[in-house]
Amino acid sequence: MNAALASVPELSPAGPNRRQRGVRVPQLLLSMLVVAVFALLAVWWQASTTSRTPVLALANDVEIGVPLTRADLTEVYINSDVPTSHESPDFVDLFVGVTPLADLEAGTLITGSMFRSATSLGANEAMVGVRVSGDEAPSGLSIGDQVQVLVGADDGGVTVLVPDAVVEAVTPSRDGSQLALRLRMGVEQAQLTQLAAEDVVVIEVEVSGPPSWSVGSSTQPDEEDDS
Repeated sequence: MNAALASVPELSPAGPNRRQRGVRVPQLLLSMLVVAVFALLAVWWQASTTSRTPVLALANDVEIGVPLTRADLTEVYINSDVPTSHESPDFVDLFVGVTPLADLEAGTLITGSMFRSATSLGANEAMVGVRVSGDEAPSGLSIGDQVQVLVGADDGGVTVLVPDAVVEAVTPSRDGSQLALRLRMGVEQAQLTQLAAEDVVVIEVEVSGPPSWSVGSSTQPDEEDDS
């Protein structure tokens, strides 16, 4: 009996004999490398199809008539596919010292038409600030306009204090009832205007002066025609 059992061959499961194999580490690393390469290629393609262009922008809020400083200017990037007339950061030095034609917020993209070249006072010149009500000055005054400064006389007539003042800044009050003006004129005229500041009236006599300048034009800030 024992001899018969010893002669019975050992049985094995039906079908081919398969061995369980573990994942090979080099193959896993290669797969991960291929995925990473394709991801980088996708990022590069996306960046190349939407390139960015640097332009000048305001780093701070600025007020009308107050010259810009270098700290007021910054560089930002916009989509190159968007048509733009804004200024390149290469022109940043040309915008230091120019005066805004209006109050502007931080982040505003800069164009030359937003500013006027700041000019220093000439010999025997002065700046005078006056505040007039809405019916004592034209509502359409802008920087560069020439105005006369008048004051009423005791006999009902009019005295011309300044025949040819130049408007350097115009700031309306919040409710629009008053205008704060900064005027360029002679020193003696400035003294008379300051003494009579509460009674002056301003009228517009010339609007042909250039109110702004553009970096892209042939006329640069220090080359404006004073005629």
